Amino acid sequence: MAVIRPELGTEGLAEDAHRIRLAGRIETLLYPPLCPNCGHRATETLPITKVFQFNHGDDGPWQYRIAHAAPLFCTDCIRRHQAEWQPLTRAERVKSVVVSELALPGFLTAAFALFLLGDSLREFIEEPGREWPMIAFAALLGFVSWLCFRAAASSNAHRRVAAVSSIQRAFDFGDDDSTVFATIQRTYAIRDEGSAEAFERLNAARSAALTSPEAKARENRRTWTFGLILGGLVLLYWWFE
Repeated sequence: MAVIRPELGTEGLAEDAHRIRLAGRIETLLYPPLCPNCGHRATETLPITKVFQFNHGDDGPWQYRIAHAAPLFCTDCIRRHQAEWQPLTRAERVKSVVVSELALPGFLTAAFALFLLGDSLREFIEEPGREWPMIAFAALLGFVSWLCFRAAASSNAHRRVAAVSSIQRAFDFGDDDSTVFATIQRTYAIRDEGSAEAFERLNAARSAALTSPEAKARENRRTWTFGLILGGLVLLYWWFE
């Protein structure tokens, strides 16, 4: 199974690429019409999906989040990507769901629902109208089973992301590594210098949002506001205790 390996922060970014740090959500980026791999004119969108792992403490469990980008590539590089990239098969996608521990109650509930449904249908054929409550209960169990499989699919969504090709790596990015009160920010690594410069110019406002005095003042106000609210709640707790 050619599944992408979850990365931590910026650990997977190429050292020789041109790195750019920008604020804001990755879904709203602007992309120049220059291929990030070769620098030629780019007209076709190539979606890039990556998986990142994180936790909220040294002893906490690892969690996963998925990020998407959609830069423009040239036709030749798109063709090279298609020859190299290996999408996941349907069987691999199904396997990613059934191996989840959340799928076990789904299987058990589905089996019980089928047993009740089969038994109720036999009784229904012999005496119509008598087994409607049991059939409704079996349908409810089937719905619960579907919810279990849906939860299993959601928890293992990171296992259904195919590994990126070497062409896709030309436009690489790390995880959102902002702190609690800071603006969302992410590091991008672009292989071609001209494409990297054009990308940075298009998103210049995002770069300024990290370094401008106004951005720093806004971040300080956010931190102080939260601190004052938290302090007020503590004082109220002490007052009414």
